[in-house]
This record gives sequence, C-alpha cells and structure tokens, in this order.
Amino acid sequence: MNIKRRLSKRSSDTVYSMEFSEKLKLIDATKKGTSDMIDELEKFIKGMNDNNAANRFEKPGEKCRAYARVCTDEAARAGFDTMKKVFGKIGRLHRLFSNEVKERCIVPMKEWLRADYKRMKAEVEKLNELRNAMDNASNESRHHPNNLILEQKHSEAEGAHQAQMGVMEERVFKKLYEDHEKLARIWKRFMEMEVNLYQEVRNCIEEAIINIQT
Repeated sequence: MNIKRRLSKRSSDTVYSMEFSEKLKLIDATKKGTSDMIDELEKFIKGMNDNNAANRFEKPGEKCRAYARVCTDEAARAGFDTMKKVFGKIGRLHRLFSNEVKERCIVPMKEWLRADYKRMKAEVEKLNELRNAMDNASNESRHHPNNLILEQKHSEAEGAHQAQMGVMEERVFKKLYEDHEKLARIWKRFMEMEVNLYQEVRNCIEEAIINIQT
C-alpha cells in the first residue's frame, strides 16, 4: 500500500508510504544533481571559448609570437613560431571542445530542467491537490455519517487521487528512471570527449617537439 490514513479526533490525513515518499523526493534530488552537473561543466569550459579575445590556451602563443619578433637567432625564432602555431591549434581544439560540451551535454540537461522536470513537478502538484481534496472529503464524510452525497464525493475524490498515483508510477517515476540513464550517458559522453581532447592536444605537442628539435 502506498498510502495510509493518520487519524485524530477532528480529522484524518493521507500519509504516503516511505517508498512512495522517497520516489517523490527523488524528483527534486535529480533536479539538484542535474543543476550541479551543469554548473561543473560550465566551470570546466570557462575561458575556453572567449569570442572576442584569445582563450587561455592561445595566449601563450601570442607571447611566443611577440618574442619571435625580437629573437636574433634564426633557429630559436623558428622554434617560437612553431610554438605559436601549436598553442593556436590547442586553443582551437579547446574552443571546439567547449562548443561540443555545450551542445551535447549542457543543452540537453538544461532542456530536461526546462521541460521534463517542470512536467513532473506539475504532476506532483496535481497529486497534492487531489490528496487535499480527498482528505477534505473524507473529513466531511466522517463528520456527517450516513450522508450519501458526502460519501459519494469522498469516493470520487479517492478515485481521482488513486488515478493520479497511477500517473505518478507510470508517467513520472518510470520516466525519471529512464532519464537517470540518459543523464549518465551524457556524463559518459563528456568523459569520452575529454579523453579525445587530451589525446589531440598531446599529438599536437609531440609533433611540435619533433619539429623544433629538427
């Protein structure tokens, strides 16, 4: 049973089972976790894609270019020119990575908050309204025994509340569990993108070192 009644002399209230209550809490817990994930990803890519200026990976390349201009040794000047190009390429890789993280990770999670979470909370609000209506009808019926109209009203309120609990199980909680899998796949996607970025950056640096030594 997902509900029971808490009785007092004056009224009775609906109390959900611990299992059902935990499922309800999971909705807001998922919202908080998703918001925290978004915050962490936005912090991670901060400064990678400054549209109007060099990002923090391209700035060392600008210093290399400036130094190359005053460098008197031809080999050293060529080395600084190579490093400038490498830092520029690394900067572009981070810009692409930043955009990809936004499009493939952050945007889907923000969309979940904007749409799916909002729909789930609307169903929870409806459930609370129907529970209150059922409790009110129950109390009215208790205070006026043998009143067929109030008994009918109570029965209808119970039916509406029970139907909404079915909606919660089939459309909300089931969807939430599916969304947890999607959110896990998003985080895995980010980690795969991160690995690819680091590998490309390493390739750039290794190639540059070989060219500079040559």
